[in-house]
Amino acid sequence: RPVPTTYDPPKVLTETKVLTPGGMDTLGAPPNAGDAWEPDPAVDVRDLGAGLYLVQRAGHEPHEVRLAAGAASCDCADHTYRKRECKHIRAVRSVA
Repeated sequence: RPVPTTYDPPKVLTETKVLTPGGMDTLGAPPNAGDAWEPDPAVDVRDLGAGLYLVQRAGHEPHEVRLAAGAASCDCADHTYRKRECKHIRAVRSVA
């Protein structure tokens, strides 16, 4: 069987964000909306001890937040994949 003499690299798809005339992105949130945070009284933060907290809002999945010596981690996708402080960590810091 002949060996190909040229190589076509795979095409890389890039995600684009489309803004609607009202300044909303395609998901219906204002641009950079995930960067703003204010305490939400509907969020329940439970101290499980040893720096572990359970954060839950009614009707939403609970998330575990761990605070330790100046570092914090959360099991939510925002913190796991974006490597930034998420709203769950901010909620714990607001009550801890």
